[in-house]
Amino acid sequence: MILLLEEDDAEAQQVTKILNLPSYVRVEIVPKSQPKTKPKACNWGLTKSHGKYLVVYDAEDEPEPLQLKKSYLAFLQVPANVICLQAKLNYYNPNENLLTKIFTAEYSLWFDVILAGLQSLNTCIPLGGTSNHFRTEDLRHLKGWDAFNVTEDADLGMRLFKKGFKTAIIDSTTLEEANSRLKNWMRQRSRWIKGYMQTYLVHNRHPVKLFKEQGLHGLLFQLILGGKIAFIYINPFLWIATIAYFALNSLVGPTIQILYPGYIFYIAFASLVFGNFTYLYYYMIGLAERDHWSLLKYVIFVPVYWLLVSLAALLAIEQLVFKPHHWEKTIHGINILESQKRIAIKTPVVPVAPIALKPPDLKPEISPRELILERIEKKLIMQTEKLAIS
Repeated sequence: MILLLEEDDAEAQQVTKILNLPSYVRVEIVPKSQPKTKPKACNWGLTKSHGKYLVVYDAEDEPEPLQLKKSYLAFLQVPANVICLQAKLNYYNPNENLLTKIFTAEYSLWFDVILAGLQSLNTCIPLGGTSNHFRTEDLRHLKGWDAFNVTEDADLGMRLFKKGFKTAIIDSTTLEEANSRLKNWMRQRSRWIKGYMQTYLVHNRHPVKLFKEQGLHGLLFQLILGGKIAFIYINPFLWIATIAYFALNSLVGPTIQILYPGYIFYIAFASLVFGNFTYLYYYMIGLAERDHWSLLKYVIFVPVYWLLVSLAALLAIEQLVFKPHHWEKTIHGINILESQKRIAIKTPVVPVAPIALKPPDLKPEISPRELILERIEKKLIMQTEKLAIS
């Protein structure tokens, strides 16, 4: 296993020395250079990898113990043109607050329903940011990741499809930490949207050629990626127009009716009622696939979540213009720290009589980065033991 660390991240390098990592973990230092992005680091790791197979994990990931074995066995059975196996992603802290609940519903819909449906259509699949398994030589043939794209895996999923290859979804899950703080979530989501726009623009440089080469799949790409981006920006205006029509009908009603001729008005109204209900129902299906029955009632707040996504999209388009390759950092380990605080609060303090003792050695406060690296070490040991037993 290769653990990639940035050259100027002295803290992480120091922690890896303290942790006494297992012998099968190799630390590689990514030289300081621009752009400072995850795909640039992954490309460096690709040059240092020696194995036949390769998978990308984020530091905070919790892959199922048998995921590596499942992907290996799957590669022995799938057709030769299937060169990527994408595991499903979900969250290990769905019940932390309302944001993590809806975030979990979104991921459950995307990975358990939508991507599975795209696979059944044998079309392009935008990869997730982690848990994508490759044969190393296939990935080298594709020239790795686009170091300047901040959703590099969505771009890679499209590139491999355009070259005649396919992605398959494997029945294995990797758990991640759902962002529980709005500001942190905004940074992450704005980066994702910016990267989706980058991917869409790059692969639409020659739209006519795209349709000629990909046919129906070219249209599906427009709907999957282009439609998703368009919806994010259009949605707030549709909600404003709808609320204004009913709440301020005497003022804006005639104007809206002029903008929407009769037949379009009724189609739009049907879409408002039945379209939104259907989409919320799909969220429920995704949660049901994950047995997150307790989260079903929170799907009613998804329209508010969509407005937050649109707000993040405004930040994304500003960065696309002025800072297209800037990687907006996301803080991880928040859930770990907050869990420790809750345990500390619940632990009763038993008063004891003062006695003369040697002052204990004071340990410095553990940073989120140290906690994540410590978790990596424990999971690596557990996964290795389970693989050996099986």
